[in-house]
Amino acid sequence: GVGVKSAVFISLLHELVRRYEREKTDQKPSLTSLPRSVDYCKALLAYRPTECFYVVCLDSRRKIIHTSKISEGTINDATVSPRVVVEKALRYKATGVLLCHNHPRGSVKPSYEDICMTNQLRRMLVPLGVEVVDHIIIGENQYFSFFENDLLKGTITEE
Repeated sequence: GVGVKSAVFISLLHELVRRYEREKTDQKPSLTSLPRSVDYCKALLAYRPTECFYVVCLDSRRKIIHTSKISEGTINDATVSPRVVVEKALRYKATGVLLCHNHPRGSVKPSYEDICMTNQLRRMLVPLGVEVVDHIIIGENQYFSFFENDLLKGTITEE
């Protein structure tokens, strides 16, 4: 019992919300707290049907310098090139990076690959003077923060 115009509007609603949230993030705020970081990541990754991985380059005051989508994959995988992440951090003269990706369906618990990739990026970035501030995984109505769950503490060791 829905008309054609209503059906088109409903089908476009997710994209409209995603664009609205994206416009709010274009103001390049400072990500000085976990709730702000999570909100920013949610705005980037809301309603995405496939896994996407972003790197957010930050200055020393945690103000956003630049945000880059590194990859977009399938429903449960997005291949990340560590070289591209390092290049973005160096190109924008970041002193810190916030890594984020989504799990469109399922748990926000990091996979073994997520943990290994985060540690690999830390091993590459820290000697260059770039801190991995956090890695946030966004789910439908939840998130997981590597920082909040103490997965970014300690020395960086070879796997």
